Amino acid sequence: MIRTGLTAHRGDASRAPENTLRAFRLALELGVDWIETDVRRTRDGRLVLLHDDRTGRTCDLDLVVGEATWAELSGLDAATEFRKRHRLDVEACPKEPIPLLEEALRLLASHPATRLSLQPKDDCVPEILRAVQAENAADRVGFNDGHLERLQQARRALPGVPVFWDRGPSDPIRSDVAIAAAHGFQAIVLHDSLAAAPLADAIRQGGLEAGLWTVNDPLALAQWRQSGFTRFYTDDPAAMIQKSRDDSLAHFARRPEIIGHRGCSAEAPENTLPSIRLAWEQQADAVEIDVTLTRDRDILAMHDHTPKRYTGIDRLPGDLTRAEFESMDFGAWKEKRWAGTKPAFFDEILATIPPGKRLVTEIKAGPEIVPALATAIQRWGGDRDQVVFIAFSLEVMKEVRVALPGHECYWLLDFRPEGDGWAPDYREAIATARTLGFSGLDVGTRGPYDAFFAEAIRSSGLGLMVWTVNDPETARRFIALGAHGLTTDKPGWLKNALRGG
Repeated sequence: MIRTGLTAHRGDASRAPENTLRAFRLALELGVDWIETDVRRTRDGRLVLLHDDRTGRTCDLDLVVGEATWAELSGLDAATEFRKRHRLDVEACPKEPIPLLEEALRLLASHPATRLSLQPKDDCVPEILRAVQAENAADRVGFNDGHLERLQQARRALPGVPVFWDRGPSDPIRSDVAIAAAHGFQAIVLHDSLAAAPLADAIRQGGLEAGLWTVNDPLALAQWRQSGFTRFYTDDPAAMIQKSRDDSLAHFARRPEIIGHRGCSAEAPENTLPSIRLAWEQQADAVEIDVTLTRDRDILAMHDHTPKRYTGIDRLPGDLTRAEFESMDFGAWKEKRWAGTKPAFFDEILATIPPGKRLVTEIKAGPEIVPALATAIQRWGGDRDQVVFIAFSLEVMKEVRVALPGHECYWLLDFRPEGDGWAPDYREAIATARTLGFSGLDVGTRGPYDAFFAEAIRSSGLGLMVWTVNDPETARRFIALGAHGLTTDKPGWLKNALRGG
């Protein structure tokens, strides 16, 4: 499961004490692929998450984990070292208990896009497996370690479980590739001192993913990705994700994305598969669609509140089932040649996305649609970078950030004249977007667009998309303002027009 390519090493250990639930929650908000954690067994058989065999490095009292009971360990403050290192007080960095494995499994249960990579620090694989089965979490975990026998033990008990074999500078990497492949492991993860393209090639030629631990330099991450590594353990996932987004924005500043509005809606019936496929044929970089929820909780692509404009039927989508919509003609209203075109559903549209292209999904329903979106994306199994969410509703966007971490989210704004200026105030909107962790703003073509606006967007680090741009002059004006995405009814035509300019 590679989406961001990032495994948060002991959680987000740069912003919270390692191996604590707080560090795990911060990593989940970022949408990492995996959270790696260390598992140890107490004297009374409880499984705790702690890297060292003693508590002294991270906690306020030095105990041997295997000789202490859970009652003794549960009272320790696992934030002690982090607080001292960062010169924080208890108010800024509250006390954190050592977590139990079962607590982490339950935390990740509500975040299906991220899994827990378990490193057994003791000979406790059978106990770990029992805990995983008790929490019904077999599909949410993997195992990583340098200890071959422990990994084999996990793999035998759970044949489908992902296994990542950690290898260091003294290990025979090339012969290890054959061993890992024979055991059905998923990846070999090298110490970062071994980062080199030939080793990455050897691992990939063995049918395995090539990874590195522990990578905390964003520039090195970009370099090693080019060398063929795809899985990275990091203590600082926030910096790594920000660097990836900065690189993406810099790329689009040179060549903005052309986004087909409801597909190629100037030529084909909007939000239908023919319109979407036509946009891909015209080499659109992305397609924008609108989604709402049917009565049987399927996700329909439709812009209006009802299908009346397309079909003459004036009923809310929540009153109709998928089967009822599939019996409708969504094409004849556009032109006779499109008669018989059926409405499109989210699962069908996801399946059309070509490699390297993106789907910009405008949510027309309320927060109740978000669980259905999360389920559909999990079943699809593609790259989360390929699905972007936009909405006017802050409530909806907040839900998306929680349920679909790692997906880009843009807040839709439609500026309106008010007095001598525009509402809402773009400075307040930018501040809100940053506070809520959005990727940027998606704005209409009317608004307070001047040099001050451009500087505010640039300095905020937010992205800027614009709708709906159907002429090259407007496109060039927004490109000059820093827009990296232009939504248009005519993606092929606009692309050609901009090339000509």
